Amino acid sequence: MGHRVLIDDGKMVVVVRETSEPKGEWVKTEVMNDAMLSSRKGFNLPDTFVPGSALTEKDKKDLAFCLENIDFDWVALSFVQEAGDIMQLRELMGDHPGKVVAKIEKPSAIDNIRAITDVCDGIMVARGDLGVEMLPEDVPMLQKLIVDEARLQGKPVIVATQMLESMMDNPAPTRAECSDIATAIYDGADAVMLSGESAAGKYPVESVAMQQRVISRVENDPMWRSRSMPPALPSDGTFSDALMKSACNLAKTMNAKCMVVLSDSGASVMRCSRERPDVPILALTPHAGVARYLNLQKNVYAAVMDPKDMKDDSVFEKAIEIARQRVLVESNEDIVIATAGVPYGTPGAANVIRVLSGDAGKPPAFTKIADR
Repeated sequence: MGHRVLIDDGKMVVVVRETSEPKGEWVKTEVMNDAMLSSRKGFNLPDTFVPGSALTEKDKKDLAFCLENIDFDWVALSFVQEAGDIMQLRELMGDHPGKVVAKIEKPSAIDNIRAITDVCDGIMVARGDLGVEMLPEDVPMLQKLIVDEARLQGKPVIVATQMLESMMDNPAPTRAECSDIATAIYDGADAVMLSGESAAGKYPVESVAMQQRVISRVENDPMWRSRSMPPALPSDGTFSDALMKSACNLAKTMNAKCMVVLSDSGASVMRCSRERPDVPILALTPHAGVARYLNLQKNVYAAVMDPKDMKDDSVFEKAIEIARQRVLVESNEDIVIATAGVPYGTPGAANVIRVLSGDAGKPPAFTKIADR
């Protein structure tokens, strides 16, 4: 008794006064405010832990359709409450290589954020329902908590919902909305996402352009790098992790223009992005699906390379050619830090750091300076 039911993102609040326990076939509620209510609106139960799976029967049917008909890279699960929700989704996906994003929208998800982040591939700060399920004034702090945990574990994190809400109806945003986008970037989010603004608003193109302008402006702020430094990141004790930390430190020390990471599964690229090396990361992989999902990671520019071209040292010259095409390097004097596993294609075998510099006599070939 006394639990709230919030309808249409909290526009109408009702409080449960009586139920037909033990069967629970109906509830009587008291409406607490005036509001217009139309059909097909969602509701939230902020005071109630809902037992059972986050996956509804419709979710399962939709997933089955996607598994059979769509070559998808990511699937997002709403209203995650605990790590078991993610594990159930993975079981239903079987051996499908798609990655899982956990949408953090419930108080119980905050309580279990570390375990949820540990078993998923990415996190979404879904602030719409999160701000309904919890106090709106808590959402800014929760956003930082979620982003920090995702970055600590090296998982991409998306900040979403109401970023440019006023542009649903207006061609220009409020100043507060621009500040909101900037805050997410300064917090260290890998991505910021529009929803209704681009899906149903009057100014979808203008909304996307405005968000991109804010992102570019923030990332050109001289203070951005110091303000968005990651929390202290402990090593996982593996050789690959230690090597990637060393490569990123070397890139900073040598003022490199770009990093190149050769990866079969994408794990080395994710380790690199986790360290926020402050330069573009050219990720080279033989798998198109891996390349697509890696593009969600901060600073990553992924490209597909024929596996036959990744078997010998010529791969580094080919990598520099791709970096030039992407305008990630321009001059023969630019320094590039490259990492790879030898033999190539061995999972988890990142064991080479190579410092590359331009040979002015033979552009665009790059010559080896050092192996470590």
